[in-house]
Amino acid sequence: MFSTVLKEIAEYVGRSYEKAGDLRNCLIEMDIPDIQEPTEPDANAGIGKTKMYELQLKVYVEKKIRREEQLQRIFALILGQCSQTLRDRLEAGPSWKKINADSDVIGLLKNIRSQLHEGESTAAVPGVSQFPQKSELINTRSVGNFFEETIYFSQHPNKIGIGVSERILSL
Repeated sequence: MFSTVLKEIAEYVGRSYEKAGDLRNCLIEMDIPDIQEPTEPDANAGIGKTKMYELQLKVYVEKKIRREEQLQRIFALILGQCSQTLRDRLEAGPSWKKINADSDVIGLLKNIRSQLHEGESTAAVPGVSQFPQKSELINTRSVGNFFEETIYFSQHPNKIGIGVSERILSL
């Protein structure tokens, strides 16, 4: 589920965000390399090399600014696809403040993946151990405008990822 949604988000970013085609693969690989700064010419370089460096430096700064803006938009896009329960779990984590302050897309994705896969590694047959959690989630009752999920998940913290993974919307 996580991989499928991640691929769809990456494809959406690649086709919808201006000059973000390179970020499509970076999101799927969960690795965003730094933009390479041009090397400054030595003191003996001619005026042509100096002008070329200045032009490359200008392009570098523009790419750096655009990348930062794109990553902030992608961070908001990914976070917007999470259920409130998953967001609560992410925000309760020890690394959330830094990830949120930096709009760290990769850190966010790693935390989401960790939350969604927590507790699933002990299943002998994938999906089998999820049935009781899913049925218990479906059977939560509505109180006013909230679900009692928060109460349920506070009593069963290892089961949080099961209900949440089905709520992430695909684009």
